[in-house]
Amino acid sequence: MNQMRQAKHPRSFFRLEYPESVRPKIFVDDGMYTVINLSEEGVKFVRPGRNPEHLAEPSPKVLTGKILFQNDEVWDVKGHVLRVEDQTVVLKLSQGLSFGKIMAEQRFLLKRFGNLRQPTEVLQASADLPAKGIHGK
Repeated sequence: MNQMRQAKHPRSFFRLEYPESVRPKIFVDDGMYTVINLSEEGVKFVRPGRNPEHLAEPSPKVLTGKILFQNDEVWDVKGHVLRVEDQTVVLKLSQGLSFGKIMAEQRFLLKRFGNLRQPTEVLQASADLPAKGIHGK
């Protein structure tokens, strides 16, 4: 008997992954940092050369800040530190981005890159295609 299994998705919201060249900036805590990905209810950013461990205490630490996008729009955000790993911080937002803003960012990425994957992932996917083409010719 062939049973179909449904994949479980632990996330309620779609995350936008940003290529390095167009990553938004987040102004939070004591500086400006680069956003790696975001959704309506979360943002992950990197603090290069900084140990963000102090952000994890007291748990959950609440941070407020602003995200600056490529089109110069600024959005206020507020959330608690969900996770700190290496040099990245993940915020669970209580005040975040609207669905409309996420869709606008998705359209921006699609227009600029033609897809929602990192450019290196597109190159890897192209390298994995057969050399003869789709029909083996």
